[in-house]
Amino acid sequence: MKMKCISKDRNSAPCRYQADGKFCKNHLYMNDYTEEMLANIKPCSTCKKMYFMEDYNTCTSCRTRGETNRNDAKESIILCSKEGCKFKKSINKYCGKHQALMFVEETELLGLKTCVNYIRGCRTQNPTSYKFSRCEVCLAKDREKDHKKRGTVNTIVEGLKQCSTCCSMCPLNSFKGLLGETKCCLNCREANKRADLKRDNEHVKELARKNSMKPERKETKALWKEKNYDKVAGYWMEARNKLITADLEGFLKRNALQAQKWRDANPEKMVIINKKRNDDINYHYVNYIRSAEGKQLKFEITKDAFIIMVKLPCNYCGIIQEKGFNGVDRLDSSKGYITENCVSCCEMCNMMKGCLGPNIFVNRVEHILTHLKIVEGNLHPEDFKEYINISYGGYKSRAKGRELEFTLSKELFNKTTNEDCYLCGKESNIIHKNGLDRFDNSKGYIETNIKSCCGNCNFIKKDYDYDVFKDKCKLIYCNKGHVYNIKNEETCKIVKSNKKTSEEKTEIAKIKKQKQRAVMRERYGDETYKKMRAEEIASTRRNTKMNEV
Repeated sequence: MKMKCISKDRNSAPCRYQADGKFCKNHLYMNDYTEEMLANIKPCSTCKKMYFMEDYNTCTSCRTRGETNRNDAKESIILCSKEGCKFKKSINKYCGKHQALMFVEETELLGLKTCVNYIRGCRTQNPTSYKFSRCEVCLAKDREKDHKKRGTVNTIVEGLKQCSTCCSMCPLNSFKGLLGETKCCLNCREANKRADLKRDNEHVKELARKNSMKPERKETKALWKEKNYDKVAGYWMEARNKLITADLEGFLKRNALQAQKWRDANPEKMVIINKKRNDDINYHYVNYIRSAEGKQLKFEITKDAFIIMVKLPCNYCGIIQEKGFNGVDRLDSSKGYITENCVSCCEMCNMMKGCLGPNIFVNRVEHILTHLKIVEGNLHPEDFKEYINISYGGYKSRAKGRELEFTLSKELFNKTTNEDCYLCGKESNIIHKNGLDRFDNSKGYIETNIKSCCGNCNFIKKDYDYDVFKDKCKLIYCNKGHVYNIKNEETCKIVKSNKKTSEEKTEIAKIKKQKQRAVMRERYGDETYKKMRAEEIASTRRNTKMNEV
């Protein structure tokens, strides 16, 4: 008897739908929720679905969509032409704050120069030969103001004296200096000291910058860095800890942006990194585990057994790939990664076989080679399924979506698809219809590049070059010999019943990120870990340098 779903609807009322398990089909994403998480679910303020959101009011999907929309809105804004300004432009190319720059441009077009006080509203235009930065009107105002300020008689009134700088009336003890009485007050003298100190610091910094650019100084710093790289690593780990403590989200976002910029700026290095990763057998082992988790399949192969297996020749064509190992193929695609269900398989055979059983796969290869009169083998028409091909409009729409050329008429399309399959010879009839294969996959759907092809052959050939495909089929035929007792060999699509939904994947990724961030905070707050990690980084760097030599 079916039970009611234990979740809640968008009104926080008990869900009214029945479920085979704990949840109905609308709440399957809660399968991995703990009791504590279920007790704290609440409706998303945007989509109204119930989620465990901790401190958020919206779910991950809605936040991601909102961020995308905000970024799109920002990208559509035309910014002010003033360099460094982040405000949007007004009726002209400048924002309201920088409208004065329009006056500057107009003045320059007239061959004149502006008064330096244009930013304060002065609109005087002087000839380029005018030797002062301020116009006559502004100079007259400055002189009048200065005369008025300086012309004030310094007076002492009831224990107060007027400062010659700020013109304020201050107590007499504010005018006592090291060498006697001063004309300016203590506050102004302190301000002058601070200004002098800043000027000296800037001068020292400028000298330091110039010295740091000298080759001998660079060499000395580089040598110290290599000898004390554990200290260098410790410095930037401490800086990283401060950033993580202050704003972890901002820290991760900046890192991701910097990493993306680096990848875009270093495509050659990314090719090397990706090749190194592709040639790493340990990376592939972890990748298979991750793939099995996503499909909710068992993975019982140990790392040692995996390495032994993939270093064997391909079970179908007998080769070992250039990188020194192959991948893994599941003989029965309805089962998981268990030793008796897995064999060594190269990438191309894995792609060609897909989810077919091994016997049907090898039989189809033998049938194709026999039909093409490449070998004198057996035909296996019973191992080729019936397909109903995509319509003319479907092919045309798909070509447009993939940005492929499509110049076929409907008559030519029908004529070609009514022909026998050029690889296996399968005929079109009432229950089966052939489709099209692009003989050269670098070209589109044009008359000289299309062949009639059944769904079985199209699935096996994929996007491979015809000669490469034919050579691989020969290797498979020459290496055949195993017969497997596999049920459901005609499976041609990945079994999706076990796959996690996008909502489940999103929630799992969210929980995983939360755990990773908690671990990151804990690690960078641990002085022992930072010291150990710094020494490890320095050791790795030394070993890398030694290997390069």
